[in-house]
Amino acid sequence: FGQSNHATYDPHTGDISKGYCNGERTQARLGSFTTWNNKRGFEIVSGANIRLENQTHMDHDFSAFEIFTAKGPYGEDGPGIYNTIIVGHSEISDLTEGKENACTPGAINLPITGYTL
Repeated sequence: FGQSNHATYDPHTGDISKGYCNGERTQARLGSFTTWNNKRGFEIVSGANIRLENQTHMDHDFSAFEIFTAKGPYGEDGPGIYNTIIVGHSEISDLTEGKENACTPGAINLPITGYTL
């Protein structure tokens, strides 16, 4: 996996004095990275209000994004995928032994509700 989150990630605005989980739900922004030649580029098993942005995913075995559960509002303030490039087959794969004919079969796998593209 390029980036994988198997634990529940639910960001809040809490602080050390009252506890980090006791604040208001806030948006986490994760981005500015590239993944290549993984099973999945980015996986979230359980997450809330995670915005994925400015990413490039190339030549994965299953998908660029695999999101199983998501919570939060639709739109700019909620969970979503923004400014992202997904490459199913690149010239790098042509130069990689055993990957010459490979292509990412699914770009994005999302839950039925909860994510903005």
